[in-house]
Amino acid sequence: MNITSTEDIREIKRLQTLLSYNILDTPYEEDFDELAQLIALICDVPIAVISMIDDKRQWYKAKVGIEETFCQYTVKQDELVEISDARLDERVKDNPHVTSENGIRFYAGMPLKAENGSNIGTVCVVDGKPKELSNRQKKALKLLTKQAMHLIEVRQKNKSLGTELNNILEKKIEQTQRKLELKEIENKDLMKAVKNSSGVVEFNPDGTI
Repeated sequence: MNITSTEDIREIKRLQTLLSYNILDTPYEEDFDELAQLIALICDVPIAVISMIDDKRQWYKAKVGIEETFCQYTVKQDELVEISDARLDERVKDNPHVTSENGIRFYAGMPLKAENGSNIGTVCVVDGKPKELSNRQKKALKLLTKQAMHLIEVRQKNKSLGTELNNILEKKIEQTQRKLELKEIENKDLMKAVKNSSGVVEFNPDGTI
């Protein structure tokens, strides 16, 4: 008998929520790119990333600079994760991206929290030198993370609306085609009846017989 833990159920819900946004492997979009640039400028860092995290990978919707981050820790949290010097942090100090020459030293990230409470990804900033964000920068990062999530939700709603409108249009086209087909059948039947009839058929200007 397999018993699914609460953590497993939470992860399944998180992945289902992520997939519902249909954002993985989509092209880069200007709104997200500009937001990542703004985050990098405000936090005064060379690297800023907006990413989604599924069960196998971290996928980048927008990025400024290199891609290496520690977002696997952030996606499990509900608040800001800040590592002022990665060489001194037990979680990441042995990471190849930290131990390498000119590796990551500073990291700060916020989870992208969906409406149902699931964290589907992260917004993070990275630097090659130790540092700490000021209180104003931390607040800005939190606000901009909410804005990133808002963009994701608006994108989903717009896509759903577009799909709904397309479905309505397709139904209207199908109905119109069916009416034309029925009218064509009626006309063929009429002409066949006229051909087989010895009588005279007259049409009024309004189309009535």
